[in-house]
Amino acid sequence: MAKANRSGKPVIGILLYSNFIHVPVLQGMSTYQAYEDWETNLRGLDTMSLTSNVYYPEFDGQIITVTIAYCQLIENDIVQKIVHKPIYERINKICRLALNWAKLAIKPNKDKKVAIIFHNMPPRNDMIGCAFSLDSPQSVYLYV
Repeated sequence: MAKANRSGKPVIGILLYSNFIHVPVLQGMSTYQAYEDWETNLRGLDTMSLTSNVYYPEFDGQIITVTIAYCQLIENDIVQKIVHKPIYERINKICRLALNWAKLAIKPNKDKKVAIIFHNMPPRNDMIGCAFSLDSPQSVYLYV
């Protein structure tokens, strides 16, 4: 059921729509870092980008993909602003992923191969698939 905003009108977000038409949502990420900083950072995304591009979308059921944009500071005599610039190779990658998901949707189930990968952090047997407030093994059991 759709949530209502303050005026009482229903709010239909992308996730409700995606659930209605039964398609996955592929999340393209952007970073608040400059391109050079992002490219050389062994950690990948900065903390603020992780929150808005990974954690929240995952809770909403989106499929996390790759970083597709970085921030660039543009200055002139009048204004200083930050704009997002595309990383074209990464945008192409998401397009390829979307095509592969579309192909998977029409492929007969008997011809599909599935891999289920659980994270293990901290690396102990009792932490396999552990996530705050989520029961990953039970969720997989229910889907499979």
